[in-house]
Amino acid sequence: MEHKFRRDLLESIRNNEFNEELFLTMAYDIIEEYNLNNYVSSIKIKDIEGKTRGKYSNKKEIEIRKRYDYVINLTHYYIELLLTLFHELEHADQKKLLDKNKTYYSKLPINYDYTYEEAKEIIRIITIGNSWKLYASDRKLYTKYHDLFSFEHEANYYSIVNTTSYLKTIFPELNINDNYKKTQLQLLVSGYKINILDDRIISPVEEILLDRLSKEAKSFILENDVLSTEEKMILGLPVDKKEIKKLARKFKD
Repeated sequence: MEHKFRRDLLESIRNNEFNEELFLTMAYDIIEEYNLNNYVSSIKIKDIEGKTRGKYSNKKEIEIRKRYDYVINLTHYYIELLLTLFHELEHADQKKLLDKNKTYYSKLPINYDYTYEEAKEIIRIITIGNSWKLYASDRKLYTKYHDLFSFEHEANYYSIVNTTSYLKTIFPELNINDNYKKTQLQLLVSGYKINILDDRIISPVEEILLDRLSKEAKSFILENDVLSTEEKMILGLPVDKKEIKKLARKFKD
C-alpha cells in the first residue's frame, strides 16, 4: 500500500514548491506514532539565530530552522527538516523517560530487582538525566563539548537513523547507500578518543560526566552488562577498542 504522504510529497518536490502544511502534518503524524503527544505542544518552522538547527523548549515547543545555506534542492531541504525534527523529538522522548523516573522508578523500593529492560532504562536515565543537570549548571562546558553530552550524542544518532527509516517507509525503493552507514558509525564514535599513554579508549561520558556522578550511579552504569556496544556508544558510555572494532565490522557488512 502506498504511504499516505508519498503522492503529496512527490508533487511538492516535482513542482519545486515547499509545502509547509504537508511537512507539519507529517510531523504531527510522527509524534502520534512515537506516542509523544503529551511532550510536544507545537512545531514551528522559523528563522533561528546562530547555527542552531532546532530547539526543544521547557514548554515542549519544537522550533526548526527555516533556512539552510548548504541545501542544494527541495529534496535535500525536506531531509534537513526531518533530521532536525527527529533530533528534537529525541529530546522530547528523553523528557518522557525522565518523567517516568519521577512517577515510577523513584517510588520503587531501594532493593528492587530491576528487569533486564528496566536496568537498561535506568542506565539511560542516569546518563541522560545527569547530562541535562550538567548542561543546566555549566553552559560554557556545554558550548565547548556540545556533542559529548549524552542527550545530544543520543539525539544526533537517532536523528539519522529515524530519518532514514521514515524515508524508507514512504519510498521503499530508496537505496540507502554506504554513506548512511558511515554516517551512523561516525556519529557513534564521535567524541571517543585514544589515550596514547595506555592505548585506551576514552569515552564522552568519561571525558565530562563520569567523575561528577555519585558512587552508586557510577557503579550502576559501569557494572550492569545489559547494554550492547552500540547502545553504550549511543549514550557515549565507556567501551574498549575490541568492542568498537567488532561494531565497525557490522556497519561494513
